[in-house]
Amino acid sequence: MNAEKAEGLSPELQAALEPLLAGIEVLSQQIAEYNRRIEALAEQSYPEVALLKQVKGVGTLIALTFLLTLEDAHRFRKSRDVGCYLGLQPGRRNSGQSEP
Repeated sequence: MNAEKAEGLSPELQAALEPLLAGIEVLSQQIAEYNRRIEALAEQSYPEVALLKQVKGVGTLIALTFLLTLEDAHRFRKSRDVGCYLGLQPGRRNSGQSEP
């Protein structure tokens, strides 16, 4: 809820919500500042983030998390090894002697 919507409420309810709306505004400003800091960090220290952000749905925070989790990408022989490192192994259906 923003301040414009609160204007249509009763005066009693407005008085009760005013401190909450002020707190939400302060938190929103802090979040925006942290987002700017994260963007600046990614641009300055981790240029690889720009490549990862080209994937639809991947933002700066996700790209940084992935990059910092892997640390050095050159330690993996194949790109498929990254999934196993992260615990994303394909499921197997073993049934006795057969492995479909």
